[in-house]
Amino acid sequence: SISLNYKSNFLTDISKIVSNNSYTIKLPKTANNLRIIEMVHIPSAVCNFPYIVHAGTLVRDGIEIIRDANVVLLSVSEQIEIALSWGNVSNFDSIADGDASLRDLSYNMSVNTDYVDWQKLDNNTAQFPNIGYGFKNDEEEVWYHPVVTVEWVMNKIASSYGITFDFPDDVKTKMESMIIPLLSRNDAQNQIDSNSSISQYLGYEELSRSEGFVMYRRRFFFNFPQLYNYYVDFKFGDTGIGAIGFNPKFSNVKIHIQWSVKIRVTNLSVMIDVLNLDIVLMNPSNRAVYATFSPTSRTDLSNEGLTGTYELTYDIDEDVELVDDDGNAYDLSNYLEISTSEYWLMSIQSIEAGYLYFSPYSETIGLHGDNINSRFYYVPNLPDISQLDFLKSVTSMLGLFAVPTSQFSIKFVPFDVVIGNKSKAVDWSGRLINQYLDKTPQDISYTIDNFAQHNRFLYKEDEDVSGDYDGDMVVDNKTIEYERDVIELKFSASDTRNGVAYIPIYSYDSDGKLEYDDSASPRILLLTEENKGVFSGLEWETLLSDNYDSYKNIVNNPRVIVENIRLSAVELQMLDLTVPVYLSQYGSYWVVISVKTKENDICEVKLLKM
Repeated sequence: SISLNYKSNFLTDISKIVSNNSYTIKLPKTANNLRIIEMVHIPSAVCNFPYIVHAGTLVRDGIEIIRDANVVLLSVSEQIEIALSWGNVSNFDSIADGDASLRDLSYNMSVNTDYVDWQKLDNNTAQFPNIGYGFKNDEEEVWYHPVVTVEWVMNKIASSYGITFDFPDDVKTKMESMIIPLLSRNDAQNQIDSNSSISQYLGYEELSRSEGFVMYRRRFFFNFPQLYNYYVDFKFGDTGIGAIGFNPKFSNVKIHIQWSVKIRVTNLSVMIDVLNLDIVLMNPSNRAVYATFSPTSRTDLSNEGLTGTYELTYDIDEDVELVDDDGNAYDLSNYLEISTSEYWLMSIQSIEAGYLYFSPYSETIGLHGDNINSRFYYVPNLPDISQLDFLKSVTSMLGLFAVPTSQFSIKFVPFDVVIGNKSKAVDWSGRLINQYLDKTPQDISYTIDNFAQHNRFLYKEDEDVSGDYDGDMVVDNKTIEYERDVIELKFSASDTRNGVAYIPIYSYDSDGKLEYDDSASPRILLLTEENKGVFSGLEWETLLSDNYDSYKNIVNNPRVIVENIRLSAVELQMLDLTVPVYLSQYGSYWVVISVKTKENDICEVKLLKM
């Protein structure tokens, strides 16, 4: 006799879905059972049996009641104690127990699959719908941001964890029309990583020039030739030995440089007391310096008999913005080289340099055709919210409840499905074990956990939103607490201007210059057939009316009973908690909340009246 708990996840949000489970199962310490647990009852046994989850089935009266159960060993005393759980999605634990962001989802670098070229079009499209972002219609420096559908994000989450999300067809249609605007303009880390490179120092070449009686010398460094780079083209020295510089392809490229260098230099004049030879990133055409790397340490080698000789150490680990001291952005007709600064009264004796780590990147994405990185990647620009919060938000908006159907699958069911399954209701009238002659339940209560008189459904607060788009589900029960926040979405609502959703991420300063603000709250909208992004239809009062109507009727005046029902092994195997049951004793249909098996096929069942 093994006690089992079947638990419905109706009335429960996705972050709190629970598995069906058994109470502790006690097994005899037979020779075969001890062999199976690998003799771990002996302290000196070396094995990992107690530390892993095992697969199991439960068979009763020759009927396989439970398949694909997770079995764990709890302890060994006079008996072997184990427990099992089933109906859970093990891979979903990584989402439910973690705080991974949507931006942590996996992605590649394929055009129209992982990114789209951001370019100004003649008309709005489904990927670039008309949304009020705050810029003028004739603005040349920006275009409508791309969007992804809620269905796309759901599929991305599921595939990343090897899970199947099963949605009803009408819900899939809704999710295809629900869109997430990509409000940020972040470069893709995968692209940055794939274009970062490591170069080995090969040597240097000296370039001399004279001005009057003064001889200037500049030494530019050689590194191994680089392969193709999305951000820059590499420049090679006249000797062709290796790369000496680079040419950015976009006007907003930045570089992160890591490099350790030691230079031994001799001072040729006793009149110069301070030696400060810099490594610079410079434009050789006009000698404009874009970055200066000064020595981190300076060692006087005179005690080694090398009078006037010093060893300079450079530990470079910096981001470099390609703008010179005069505020001029990089001139794309030239190139930058890494070299030493120009001095005339010193001589370099030797240079030791480690590997040069070179990582170009774009700080923001810009329009195609304007010398700006225009690859708009989807995942790096998704809302910076957790994957679990995204699932909770969408399933709450659509009135869905999660029903694990296998180890790798979750079925999302609207409460209306339970109502619609009345025609499939199972008649348990003949299974009811009456405790009392007057045909009253074993136990009856009139409240549901976690409900108040006013159950608030909220959007995230946002100072840019003036309208009230929250909702209230009222339960007519003066004996429970007055108010409770059921959920606050991680998305903000959106006001409507000129027939489209208004998300002010662009504005103009007093001089009429376009400004961009990347701090806007995440938004969720609907896509119309005219390729407009609108918020109308996503107000909580509308969502409650569309998706919670039958749910409200049930929870408004709840009747919850506990009864003893006799269920055979076959009936337990076929138990479907999305299908109501009928009890003629009370002339009504009931939603199964939980089932707890006891001895002799008797089960304690909690039911909610429909």
